[in-house]
Amino acid sequence: ERCIDDQLSSMVDLVSKKEESTLVETSVEKDEILKLTLQTIRSVHVKRNMSGIYRGGAALDPYRLMFDKLSKSHQLRPFVVLDKLSAILSIAFGVRQRKLEHEYESIDQEALILADQYLSSFKRDNALTTDTTLFVDTNNSMKTELLNVAKEQFALAVSLYHSWDVYEICAKWASMLKDIHETSKVSPEHGEDPILAEVLSVLAHSLSMIGSHAEGVKWAREAYEKHKCVNNLATLFHCAARHEHADTLLEFDNALNELSTSDHDDILEHFPRFSNSCVENEAEGGGELLLGVQERWLNLQLRSKNLGTCLDKKTVCESPSGHSVLDLLCAYLENFEHVSSSQKDRQKTESMCEYLGHIVDGVLRLLQVCRDRKQEKLTGRRKKKNTSKENSEGSIEFDSIWNDTATQKLLGDRSQCVFVSEALWNIGNQLMTASVLDDATYDSRALAADLFAASHDFILMSEEEEGTRLSKLDYDVKYEPERFAVPSFNDASATAASDISSEFSAQCLLLSAAVTVTVDYLESSGRDQSSANSLLRRTLHRLAQSQQEFELNCRKKAQVSKMIALLTMRCILGLGEDSFAFQTCNDGLCATLLKLHINDAVASDEEFLILKQVKSMSDSALQKRMIHTDRVLTKLCSDMLQKSGAYVVGGISLGDLQRKMIQSSVSVEEAIGVFQEIDDAVKKAGTGKDGTSYSAGDFAWFTVEAHNRGVQLSTVGDETHAKTFHTFALNFADFSTNEVRCYKQQMMNAFTKSVQKLDFPKSMSF
Repeated sequence: ERCIDDQLSSMVDLVSKKEESTLVETSVEKDEILKLTLQTIRSVHVKRNMSGIYRGGAALDPYRLMFDKLSKSHQLRPFVVLDKLSAILSIAFGVRQRKLEHEYESIDQEALILADQYLSSFKRDNALTTDTTLFVDTNNSMKTELLNVAKEQFALAVSLYHSWDVYEICAKWASMLKDIHETSKVSPEHGEDPILAEVLSVLAHSLSMIGSHAEGVKWAREAYEKHKCVNNLATLFHCAARHEHADTLLEFDNALNELSTSDHDDILEHFPRFSNSCVENEAEGGGELLLGVQERWLNLQLRSKNLGTCLDKKTVCESPSGHSVLDLLCAYLENFEHVSSSQKDRQKTESMCEYLGHIVDGVLRLLQVCRDRKQEKLTGRRKKKNTSKENSEGSIEFDSIWNDTATQKLLGDRSQCVFVSEALWNIGNQLMTASVLDDATYDSRALAADLFAASHDFILMSEEEEGTRLSKLDYDVKYEPERFAVPSFNDASATAASDISSEFSAQCLLLSAAVTVTVDYLESSGRDQSSANSLLRRTLHRLAQSQQEFELNCRKKAQVSKMIALLTMRCILGLGEDSFAFQTCNDGLCATLLKLHINDAVASDEEFLILKQVKSMSDSALQKRMIHTDRVLTKLCSDMLQKSGAYVVGGISLGDLQRKMIQSSVSVEEAIGVFQEIDDAVKKAGTGKDGTSYSAGDFAWFTVEAHNRGVQLSTVGDETHAKTFHTFALNFADFSTNEVRCYKQQMMNAFTKSVQKLDFPKSMSF
C-alpha cells in the first residue's frame, strides 16, 4: 500500500507541474493526465474502503494527496470533489450489494457531507462574484463542463437512493440537485422544463414517503406545472392520495382532461400505477379513492376507439392498460360492494351509483358489438349452448363469442361475465337493504332495479353466440319504449323467451320489477309523471320477459305467478290509464288472481294476501279516478270472498264490497246481478252466525236500496225489473234491523202494485 501511495504521489506531482507550466487543457475531459490520475485515485479509494484497509490505518486517503497539492481556489479542486463523490457512491452501491448494513449510515453521511461542501463552494444568487471559487477566472467551457459533471453525479445519487427506497436521503439529494439546476440558470423560469420537473417529481415522492405530505404535494404540483405528462401526474396523484383524499380526484380529473387524447391509450398505460397508489393507502381510505380511479379507468377504456375497432375486426392485440375490460369490471364491482357498505355520505353514494350505471351499460354495449359482428352465413341447425365449430358430421355450427382470441384478450372470458352477473345481483340486494334502512335513499331502488336487469343481461351474454340474436325480446339494455310488452295471462299464449335464458335470469328481471313497484316508491322518489310512466312501462316489459323465461326454464310456480300478477297490477295502476288497466284486467289478469286466491284457500292459507293486495289496489284506483278499473277490482274482491266462503276478512267485508258494486253499477242488469249473488248467499247460508254472513246493517242497506230502485223503475214504467227489485227487498227484510222490518208491509204493497201492473194488460186483451 505504501508503494501505491508513492506512485499516486508521483502522478499528483505530474498534474501539479503541468498546471505550473500553464499547459492546462481548456477542458478537463481532454486532460489525459488528470483523467488517468483521478481514475487511479478513485479505483484505489474504492478498493481500500471495501477491503477495510482504512480501518487499520495502513494506508492514506489517496484524495488527500490531490487536495494537498490544490489550493482551495484552484479551478480543478471542484472536479476532484465531484470525483471523490462518485467514488463514495460506488462504495455505497458496493456495501448494499454485499448487504453490509453496518456500513450504510457512515457511507451515506460521508457522501452527503461532501455534496454539501461542494454546494457551499459557490453562491447561488450570483455565481460570478469574487467570493465564489467555482467560476472565478474560469472560461465558460470549464464552467459548463463542471455543471454537467455535478448534475451527473447528483442525478446518479438520486437514482441510486430512490431505487433503494432510502427516501429520506433521496429527498436530500433531490433537493441539492434542484438547487444545482436552479443555480445554473439554464432552465427557463417559465414554461416547461422536463429535466427539472423529473427532479421535483422524485423529491415530491421521497418527501411524501417519509411523512412530509404537504411538502410532497407542493413539489409534485410544481413538477406537473413544469412538465405536464402522465409520469408527473402519477407522482402528484400518489402524493395527494397520501395527504388529502378530498381533493385528489378533483385534481386528477382536471389533469386527465388536459392530457386526454382521442384514443386515451397513452393514459391507460399508466392507470395500474394510479391503482397501486390507492392500494398502498388502503388503511387511510384508499378503497374509496381506488373506486374513483377504477371508475375513470373503465370509462376511458370503454371510450377507446382502438378497443372497439379491434373487437369488431377481431384484431388480436393487448389491452392498452394490460388488463381486459372484464378484469377491470370484476375488480371495480368487488370494491364498489366494499365501499358502498360503509359509505354514509349520500352525495358520494349518488355519484358512485351514477358512475356504476354508466359503466355497466357501456360494457354491455361492448359485448353486443361482439355478438353482432358480421360473419359468413353458417349452415346447419343451431344447437343450444354450442361452443364447437364443427359437429361429428362435419356441418358448421354457431360459435360462442367467448371463443375468439381477440375477445378474450381485450374483453375477458365467459367466467368473468358470469362473475359480473353475480356481483351485480349482490350489489342490487345491498342497495335494497340501504333503501330500507334509510328512507332518504329512494334513488338506490331505481339503481338496484337496473342492476338486477343488467345481471340478467350479463348471464345471457355469457351464453351468447356470435352473429345471432337469440333473445326475442332482446336485452334489457336495448329496451325501446315504443315496443314494450305486457305480461300475458292467457294460457294459450306461446312463450318467446330465449333458449339461453335460465331460472336465474328470470329471477333477475322479476326482482328488478319488484324493487321499483312498491307501495311508496314512486310517490316518495319525487319523480314526475312522465318519468314514473317511463319506469312503469319498462317494468312491465321486464315482467313480460321474466314471465316467459320462467315458463321456459321451470315448472309453473304459484309464488312466481302470484308475484308477476300482483306486480303487473301495480304497474298498470301506476300508469293511471283507466282504459288500459281495465283491458288488462279483463284479458286474464283478474282471472289469474282469482285462481291463485282459490289455490291459496285450498292450501288453508288464512292470510288472504292476494285479497288484501287487490283491495288496496282497488282503493288506489278509486283515488286515481280510474272508475272502470275500480269496478272490476271490487268485483274481483267480491268473487274472492265468495269463493273462499268468507264474509269478513281483515276488515274487508263482502257486504261493503257489494254495496260499492251496486252503487257503481252502470246498468239495471249489473245491479240485479249483484243482488242475485246476495240472495243466493242468503239462501245458502241463512241468517249467518258468528260473523259468517252479512250483518243486520248490511241487510238493512240491501233492503232499502232494492226497494228504492224498484220504486224508481216502477215510476218510469219498467215493472218487470221493478218486481225483481221488490222481490229482493222482501227477501232481505226479515234479516234487517227492526227499523227496516217495520216497513215490510209497505214493501209488500209496492210489490203487489208491480205485479198488478204487469197482469193488467193481460186482462184487457180481447
